[in-house]
Amino acid sequence: MGFSPHLRVEQVPGEAVYLVSERGVTALHGRTVQTLAPLLDGSRDLGRILADHAAREAAEHAAREAADHAAREAAEHA
Repeated sequence: MGFSPHLRVEQVPGEAVYLVSERGVTALHGRTVQTLAPLLDGSRDLGRILADHAAREAAEHAAREAADHAAREAAEHA
């Protein structure tokens, strides 16, 4: 599964995923789109996309939790 071959995908982290074609540009916004777009390269079936997306979401969640914990610890010891 992937984006249509006539589309060029440009990702600007934290901003949007842009789908560029001869007819114009479409901006897709949101954290989920940012995570899914790189997985839609045509090399994965739906099951693999969902599994890879879940793994990335879990890793990002763990990283956010660790950063939040570190910030709380730093604030408590400041």
